[in-house]
Amino acid sequence: MIEDPVFCGWFLLALEECGRAFEKLGDTTVCRKLKIRSSMIADGIAQRLWWEEQEIFAGWTHAQAVTDEVR
Repeated sequence: MIEDPVFCGWFLLALEECGRAFEKLGDTTVCRKLKIRSSMIADGIAQRLWWEEQEIFAGWTHAQAVTDEVR
């Protein structure tokens, strides 16, 4: 499985827009849940995909991480 920063960014944007839509509809419960989920995903993206040395978001391959742990 691969985490792609572009896909993750679009997914995050979609969640945020859904939250805004529910907020306009007056459904504060769903809006709050989507804001919490968006915040958690944004934190995860920043922690896992930010490449500090190059100052850029980079993809993450889980298969490679598992292989490295086994060695």
